[in-house]
Amino acid sequence: MERATQTAGDVLTASGRRAPETAGASPASDRALPMRSAVPPAGVGVPGLTPHGAARLQRLAGNQAVLRLLRPAGPEVAPPAAAPVAGPTLQRKVMIKQVPIPKVRGPYRHKQASSQGAIGTGPRNVGAMIADDPVRYFESKAELYGYARRTTDRIGYVPSAEAWVRLPNELTVMGEEHSADPNVSHIVTAVGTNRFMHEAFTAKPENLTEADEVVAALAARAESHNPRFGVAQGGQARHYAEDFYPKVMRGLTGIHSSGYRVVAAPAEKPLLRMAILDAKRLVVDDPEAEEDEQHFRTYLANRRLFDETAEHLVNGQSETSPLSQRMSSTQSSQLWDNFLAEYSQYAYEQIAASQERMPMADKQAFTRTYDATKGNYQNAAVMKAEKARDLSMYQHIKAARAQGYLLYGLGYHHHDRMADLLDEQGIKHATVASFILAQKAAHPQE
Repeated sequence: MERATQTAGDVLTASGRRAPETAGASPASDRALPMRSAVPPAGVGVPGLTPHGAARLQRLAGNQAVLRLLRPAGPEVAPPAAAPVAGPTLQRKVMIKQVPIPKVRGPYRHKQASSQGAIGTGPRNVGAMIADDPVRYFESKAELYGYARRTTDRIGYVPSAEAWVRLPNELTVMGEEHSADPNVSHIVTAVGTNRFMHEAFTAKPENLTEADEVVAALAARAESHNPRFGVAQGGQARHYAEDFYPKVMRGLTGIHSSGYRVVAAPAEKPLLRMAILDAKRLVVDDPEAEEDEQHFRTYLANRRLFDETAEHLVNGQSETSPLSQRMSSTQSSQLWDNFLAEYSQYAYEQIAASQERMPMADKQAFTRTYDATKGNYQNAAVMKAEKARDLSMYQHIKAARAQGYLLYGLGYHHHDRMADLLDEQGIKHATVASFILAQKAAHPQE
């Protein structure tokens, strides 16, 4: 079969390389392309192609195709890399609506941005935030400047977690491991909020008759926690998270006698002292008093010993207290056992009276959803006190929500036991660990 007549354009493949000549080319084609014996121009990579032939190919095949064809023989050489263009490097340091802000141009994309770097002090200074490593996320420029001026209280950076956090604009109950870093106190100080309650802060007894020493002991305990929450001296009242007697009873039931000495953990020692001071103010020193009024007979019979023990516990250990020394010398724990029994009777009477005043719907919801299997200490006396604390905490949680608080911090055992209750009541809750993980996912630091 006769082959189709080939034109000059047919010698170029799709890649621009020269294809082998086809047999049976017409005389016209031979006339279009000069003889191979012609001397090519210097530098031309196709032997026998004259300038006239190249011009013809250019008209038929186009400029780029001819340039590829005329490239000198040998391996293709990649074009030189474009020289880098000088300009600002984008830094994901301050994010506004998820848009990176050029580090060298300040928080704005406008000229006046560079003058705003002086707003704020310390780690919240705008210029410092743009230059340092943490990535911070803001809803607007106004929020950025509010954060720098410390007028916001829901956003902040938690250094130990390397996390930018944003609290919901409603109450979140947050369970923590008290000794962990981060815990609730680290979130409170990161966002700079004063709208929180935490179980480190215990309310005063409802009956404050002659309670000056008890109140002073409570204040001293609170002052030991104030710095880590950023609370000013004497400012702890708005952060009370549970009632007095459930807290004290949890402390007393955790104390035990060993080798005829009273052994109290560091968290329990101030609560033992408060119980002695409470008995001191409430004791009825009247031989004609009715039987049910005599709650503290052991204290009354050993007043000096217990008062000296309370004084010793300000700085000393329970194991070396006057009470422990007496128990050791008599080889008996009777003094401690009797005091604990008598004080427990009075404390639970006060707890029952407080619970009687709680809304019935709250008590029913608590009973219906409470899970005592979570955080069970396998000690009936301890768990009785824990349940009283949890119901008391629930009342404070409700108050916190009603008053527009953002955080309520408590131990994770309390959180776990009340999780179903919080779900039923539509109250947000999380552990610190799960909250931080969610915030790291929402606000990447890379």
